[in-house]
Amino acid sequence: MSASSDNQRCVRRDLVASYALAALGHSEAESMKAHLPTCTECQQEYRALSAVTNTLFAWRGQSLPQSNPIWNQLVERISNQPD
Repeated sequence: MSASSDNQRCVRRDLVASYALAALGHSEAESMKAHLPTCTECQQEYRALSAVTNTLFAWRGQSLPQSNPIWNQLVERISNQPD
């Protein structure tokens, strides 16, 4: 852990979420990849975020559902309004 005592958070913990989302630059990602096996705190944070990030990555390839029919009705009513 990069924290100097048990009462302090690891200084890299704030990067865990970005790492889990694959949102870090190459050098930061490599640094975090090397850091994770050495820091229990960051490992716990990464595991906690994994369920969420895995779900987000699974949704990435899916298309959005069709527009809401109520929205379509509203758009139609507005476009049929006289000028």
